[in-house]
Amino acid sequence: FSSKDPRGGSQIIPFDDHYIALTHEVDLFKSEVGRKDGVYRHRFVVWDKDWKVVRYTNDFSLMNGHTEFCCGICNYKGKVLITFGFQDNAAYILEVNPDTIRRIVGL
Repeated sequence: FSSKDPRGGSQIIPFDDHYIALTHEVDLFKSEVGRKDGVYRHRFVVWDKDWKVVRYTNDFSLMNGHTEFCCGICNYKGKVLITFGFQDNAAYILEVNPDTIRRIVGL
């Protein structure tokens, strides 16, 4: 579902009657001075109970940086927590209302 290079993402968690993960992928290129560079983006992937991919979102950025990558997701006290790195020098935890994710993925 993408021409970019998938690199990883969160683990897969139960979400309503489905499973969900937040992946990250990179579009690699050479900078103006010939160094390796890239732009990372995320995408939610949704599986049904038979492990068939039933939905995936367009790619998006969490903080509009070049290097950001999701590394975890969990359900916690009625919210979804997403851990991610930013610009290879900071880590964040994003608290998301499950209804927001349902709207983003079309559930």
